[in-house]
Amino acid sequence: MPVYEPCKEMFSGMKVGNFESSVYEDNNNIEISDYEILARNKVIRASFSDNTQEKVVCDDKDTFDLRRGLFVALSKKCIKTNIH
Repeated sequence: MPVYEPCKEMFSGMKVGNFESSVYEDNNNIEISDYEILARNKVIRASFSDNTQEKVVCDDKDTFDLRRGLFVALSKKCIKTNIH
């Protein structure tokens, strides 16, 4: 399955507030179970339901945005899930 197909599903499920997001891997729904801001306005660690984590760092040139950070964490998860 090409990488872009599960990514389309993943991003359509993302919302911040009540916090809902997921990555689909071999018909198993992997969700973000928690997230933590490790460095204020800089670093986010997202924990997934399959007990993996992704860390994202905001570049100094960019403005910190939780939603974008979680989107990047989901993107990294999607890419790693489909490459391996």
